[in-house]
Amino acid sequence: MLRAAQTALEFRKAGYEIPSSAIDRFVTLLVRPMYGDLYAPVLLSAPTSVVTIQAENRRWDVINLVSYNYLGLERLDEKFIEWLEASAYSLPSCGLSDARLVSAAMRGEASDPQGDPVDPIVSALRTEMAAFVGKEDCLVFSSGYMTNYSVFPHIVTNTTVVLLDELSHNSIWMGCRAGNPLSIVSFSHNSVADLTAKLEAVQARHACAEVLVVVEGIYSMEGTLVDLPAVAALKTTHRFTLLVDEAHSLFALGRTGRGVAEHFDLPPSVIDIHVGTFSKTPAAVGGFVAASTPLLTRVHTHAPYFSAADRSFPAVIAARVLYLLRNESPTKTVPRLARLRAATLWMRRALAAAGLVVQGAAESPILPLLVVYPWRAVAMGNLLRERGYGVVPAVPSRSNYFGAKLLVCVSAALTDAQIEGAVATIVEVGEAVGL
Repeated sequence: MLRAAQTALEFRKAGYEIPSSAIDRFVTLLVRPMYGDLYAPVLLSAPTSVVTIQAENRRWDVINLVSYNYLGLERLDEKFIEWLEASAYSLPSCGLSDARLVSAAMRGEASDPQGDPVDPIVSALRTEMAAFVGKEDCLVFSSGYMTNYSVFPHIVTNTTVVLLDELSHNSIWMGCRAGNPLSIVSFSHNSVADLTAKLEAVQARHACAEVLVVVEGIYSMEGTLVDLPAVAALKTTHRFTLLVDEAHSLFALGRTGRGVAEHFDLPPSVIDIHVGTFSKTPAAVGGFVAASTPLLTRVHTHAPYFSAADRSFPAVIAARVLYLLRNESPTKTVPRLARLRAATLWMRRALAAAGLVVQGAAESPILPLLVVYPWRAVAMGNLLRERGYGVVPAVPSRSNYFGAKLLVCVSAALTDAQIEGAVATIVEVGEAVGL
């Protein structure tokens, strides 16, 4: 209670209001402060299967069950440098703080299809990324969040109705709101039936409106997989544009890593707009949108990211992702993907066999363990870290407070022994906190 009182005092000094309901006060004053201890350690190494962390004056290694680096591609640096040195590309003196149009123009570089100067290596990435996902054109951004926030305001208008999953990522919600559409309508998570009902209602009320349906390949907090065949089938009876955010599914699903369409053996044309990130499986930074050239020309022309005063997409990052596209897929990626699928299914089945509630799709490398109580999620996170395993507690912030989870992320880099040890320790710690 002393800690809760101290937190309340800090909140009031900072000008925040203390929630009025008892459950909101419980989460705000007692549960959230526990996160400070959980996230206090500093990461001192690359996101390999074992990472070194430091808290206060202590350093120790933990098995990495928190990384979105699903294929274990973090150890490619030396090979990447060798490839870059042997390639025809040269890295310009251009970083995250450079103005893209100005710095590229000063170097006298060629123009892209929209008429702006662009680094040759960035241009190559755009071309090959578009081909990888089966689209006509591609734009790249300095972050995945900025991709959605920059793209949505320029693909929706005041005559567009957006239908999006209620559990869509914050960047999608914020991007849609920034676009000032005619209406934003959410449908129940992963419910094709509710999406169908909402589509019919929207098209009956706004017969002339453009409709944009937004889903995600894998939902990162739920581990669920979009029912793309059912959503795509709706396009034969309802008129809408389909955007799929594949931040967690691209490079992690499908036989060659081409995402959720390949996973379901569907042609890439069922998806009209592809959005994704390079900061998950590719182990880089940045994001992309791939679609038709006319649509991306509109985004390119008006999105604030492409103004002369904004930041460029670093050529060194473009080179990194381009290297992965050319050298890791498909011949080397296929075995990694097979290992990821095998490790995911093995760990999911082992945890379920021990009596734990493992949510999400069987193919998802994100395994949410339902632990119910927020304090239990935090306690398990601390105990597992002390025993050498890094996991992520997820406590809902606004609703369903007693739907707390422990997120376990599987990587192809994990060994059999590491997976066995993780399962045994998670079960042991779960029993210790009454799970």
